[in-house]
Amino acid sequence: MDAAEFFRRLRDRSLSIIADDAAALALVERLGFRGEPFETADLSRKDAEPSLVIATRLATVGALYDRWDSSAARFAHFSVARYDPCALEYGLSQLLGLDADAAIYRRAAVYESLLSCDDLEITSSAGVLRVRCADELEIANMSAEVQSGWLQSVTEFLEASMVNLAGEESSFSVDGAFAFAGLSYLYNTAELRDACSGPIDALQQRAASGDNWLELIDNRVVHVQLGDEDATDELLALLAGKERGAAVTELGFGCARLTPDWTRNAPLHKCAGVFLGIGMGMDLPHIDFISPGATVRYLTRDR
Repeated sequence: MDAAEFFRRLRDRSLSIIADDAAALALVERLGFRGEPFETADLSRKDAEPSLVIATRLATVGALYDRWDSSAARFAHFSVARYDPCALEYGLSQLLGLDADAAIYRRAAVYESLLSCDDLEITSSAGVLRVRCADELEIANMSAEVQSGWLQSVTEFLEASMVNLAGEESSFSVDGAFAFAGLSYLYNTAELRDACSGPIDALQQRAASGDNWLELIDNRVVHVQLGDEDATDELLALLAGKERGAAVTELGFGCARLTPDWTRNAPLHKCAGVFLGIGMGMDLPHIDFISPGATVRYLTRDR
């Protein structure tokens, strides 16, 4: 099933929703969907109706990864568990209210531009961020299909992104300044949430007022400004000695038109603009700095 059809069925309430929580099931049924408990859903059936899987628990996310190869059903997941499980109703409101057709169209155009350029310039109110791209880009999912046997989140269809997985600059490197309106962050383990949620939550709330910016040198964050406050030492202390530290691991381009409440931590926020991500989500939270107002120039080097 192509993603546009998936989102049209979601909008029309003709897509079933699988959820791992009684309150979540009650919510989706109140919104007009047919709900099914996660524990009774059979995602191994190829003839199963396409569905949206809502994960409010990290254990459910783990179970989805465990079933990755054996899941013949076509589904996309909405894993609020990795962000703030209490933001489910807010997140669903965003998801059901967006123009998915337009977002999917913009996503295809961004990927076409990324694959045909050599470098980028991203301009925000803080200045210019220069992006040097490798000859081959690491892209997790460029498909516009909701496929069986593949674990896909709904956000993947609303953004274009490239990642540095093989090394710190294996796909791209950034230098310059980057203004951001707010940040979002995700955890992959309960232990990581317990260890980091306090300081990360505090940084997010301070960033919610806007007028924030980063300075980056050699693909690493070297300065963090949250309004009038220098938050560099706080963030770098949290990152020190873990995973890639302050290195940028993801550069993404949100393709949805959203108006986020930056005091909330929700999956779709990064789909609202250009974003820089740090951390891998295991030893560190994955943190996205999001700039809805940034503009992008795609550049070609002289040959």
